[in-house]
This record gives sequence, C-alpha cells and structure tokens, in this order.
Amino acid sequence: MKKATQKISPNHVSQHGYINLGVLSHIESRYIPHTPSRSRLLLEILKDGFIYSTHDLTLLLGTNPRGALQALRGDSCGCWNIINVADTSAMGQYQLDHRHLSRLDGEDSRARNEAQLAYRKHSRKVAENGLVRFQMAVELELKAQAKVDADRETAA
Repeated sequence: MKKATQKISPNHVSQHGYINLGVLSHIESRYIPHTPSRSRLLLEILKDGFIYSTHDLTLLLGTNPRGALQALRGDSCGCWNIINVADTSAMGQYQLDHRHLSRLDGEDSRARNEAQLAYRKHSRKVAENGLVRFQMAVELELKAQAKVDADRETAA
C-alpha cells in the first residue's frame, strides 16, 4: 500500500498558513497568487515599495499589466491596494500600499478593506454605466424596428 503524500503548492506552508516571500512573509498565503502567474510576478515586482510605470511593468512582465493588476485588486487575490500615484498622466504609475509591507498589527487588513471598497465602488459604477447603455440600446433598437415596420407597411 502506498503512503499518501501531502500535496504542497508553492504557496502552502501548513504549520502557520504564511509564506516566505521576503517583505511579504507576514501575509497569509491565501492572499499570495500561485506561481507561475503574472499576478504573482507583479506582486513580486511591487513588493519593494517602489513606483513602476505601466511601461516598466509591461517590460518586466512581458505583457500589459492590466490583467495582473485587476487580479491582485480583486477578490480572488484578497484585494491588494495597488495605488496609481500618477496625477493626470495617461501612463499609470503603480505602487503597492505601504501598509501591506508594514508589519504593524491591522495595517494590511486596513489596506485590503480600503482596496475592497474602491473595487466595489468601481464595480457599481460599471454596472450603472452598463444599465444606462442597455436602456439606450433598447431605445435605439425600438426606433430601428419602427423604421423597418414603416418600410414594410409602405411596401405592402
């Protein structure tokens, strides 16, 4: 009979539930994306606390960072607070919230809560915009249908 071996993922540390990721070693492993993934690579880049432009991140990741940023900011990765510190420039300037790097009690949690609130507000805004676009699309469709019906009546 074969012994069952424990399956260990790159993020799994059974004893404490934390991962050794340098300055992020105090973060629970459930918030660390699995390797290999672009979101994990992006987190490893941002963990130094420096500011990176979209261009720099694109070069380092080998692709546009948008998807990885969305993944890290979303629920699946625990709502990392990645701040776009660019004032008004078209080019993003991204930095990991320093509270994720702090080992002070509750700081990481506060940063995540603020990121989750921003995520929910953005989600609501997208949904509202979608509803407005939907209503407009229905109106335009009805107008187009009326024209088609009028043409049929004229032709008959």
